[in-house]
Amino acid sequence: WGVTGTAVATVIAQMLSGIYYIIIATRRQGTATTARKMKQIHPDKQRSTTRTKKITPEGVALKWNRLPTKEILQQYGSFGLILGMKTCIIMTTYSCMTRCAAAMDTTSLAAHLVTMQVFWLISYLPEPTTFAGQSLVARDLKDRPDRVPKLLKILLGMGFVAGGLAALLTGLTLMTPISRVVVADPSVRAMLIKIAPWALLSQVSCAVQYSIDSSCLGLADIEHTPIASAIASFTCLAGLFGVYRRGLGVAAIWKYLNIYFIIRSFCLFILSKKFKGYCMSPNKNASKQ
Repeated sequence: WGVTGTAVATVIAQMLSGIYYIIIATRRQGTATTARKMKQIHPDKQRSTTRTKKITPEGVALKWNRLPTKEILQQYGSFGLILGMKTCIIMTTYSCMTRCAAAMDTTSLAAHLVTMQVFWLISYLPEPTTFAGQSLVARDLKDRPDRVPKLLKILLGMGFVAGGLAALLTGLTLMTPISRVVVADPSVRAMLIKIAPWALLSQVSCAVQYSIDSSCLGLADIEHTPIASAIASFTCLAGLFGVYRRGLGVAAIWKYLNIYFIIRSFCLFILSKKFKGYCMSPNKNASKQ
């Protein structure tokens, strides 16, 4: 089956995971016991009900009664458009990196693709912390805004820690005998040693910028994210053009990926008034913004 089989298996896995999520989300509404219903239960029976019936969040509760309203579609579309633009920009940057590596020799291209695969795989490990941070920021912004500044700093610190752990795993995979598991060619493994330092730094900068990104999302301040991504991508692409013209090697490609994440983090911090305000202001004043 070769590469075709891999692509088909990936598509099938994505479809099955989506179907599974819809089934679980639809069934969840049948197992949820709301607080309003619990109040209607007699006090003597309420204790036994809470013991025997599992209470789950009712936030999903999918119902297929009718099509969504125009207002919901507008809100969803505007929100999704901004996030979609951000995704398109970063994927374009990744594609240009591969195109630049493809203009070099076969060994450089193979080393780049192996490094990219390892980078993508390990960079997904800190991602659940960004989703958790996003939900926590949104919760405290509504109920306890005075806790938001401290929470943002904690999440930023966790980004550095998670990025450091991801960098450690990346280094073990690319710079030790473990690399024999991912690639057999000795010349490619030698090239991985040259790329690895920049790939390690990219893991840290990637985790930090995702931490800032999720914090901005929790603060509902995401209008600036496409601009930040575009500025960082333009800088990275200009650097890749220089790498191509001057023949600086595949390691320089990963140098500019690291620059992309750093510039994007800086732009997110500068352009996000809420994020910068909560981080720079004392707790007392942050709740008034």
